[in-house]
Amino acid sequence: MDRMRWPNFLATKISRRHSTGFFLLVSKTKSTQERSVLLKTFFASIIIAIATVTTEMLQRTWLELDYRLDILGAAKGAHVEVH
Repeated sequence: MDRMRWPNFLATKISRRHSTGFFLLVSKTKSTQERSVLLKTFFASIIIAIATVTTEMLQRTWLELDYRLDILGAAKGAHVEVH
């Protein structure tokens, strides 16, 4: 398996879109009702994002994590235990 050609599965478009934009919207709103509507919309988008995750995406994420831990151990010369 050629790990150098793997795309970055850890960062998704959904997380990038909502990470900063949502908090900027909440800070600009003035009423509690507007904030509650934004929170409900935000939670709904989180549920949709979680529903789109496939088994293959999770497996590739674990492989990527394993690869990065191997690189860390080789670079630092230390033993890394995963519990």
